[in-house]
Amino acid sequence: MALDLDAFLEKTYGFPEETWTAARDWLTHRLQRVAGERGTVAYGELCEEMHSKGIIDLDPHGAPLAGLLGQVNVLEHDAGNPLISAVVVSKDAMEPGVGFWNIAKDLGIEFGDSPGEREAFWVQSLNECYARWQP
Repeated sequence: MALDLDAFLEKTYGFPEETWTAARDWLTHRLQRVAGERGTVAYGELCEEMHSKGIIDLDPHGAPLAGLLGQVNVLEHDAGNPLISAVVVSKDAMEPGVGFWNIAKDLGIEFGDSPGEREAFWVQSLNECYARWQP
């Protein structure tokens, strides 16, 4: 079953809409800065930053963070930009989590099933982010 993107973008995972929207805006700009620096950032680091700045308190392994990243991807994709969450990685595996692949599929992006095809798609997405948000 395909994801209803409009309903997905309205979801706030139990947070007040104002808090959720502010977190999404902050996250968008933070990921754009990471891409502009040609870097990556860990899920946990993002959660710690948002918490320490009083933006929102999320678990790095929870559905709300995955939803927030997914919404940022949908909005950036709708604006003609690459999947910005390509810059967000697991600190252990140093690659994106399952949400990155799921939202790509939900957006109709084909990337193959083999580990090699998946890695090639991620590296391509990462390089597209670096090119798009370079200073």
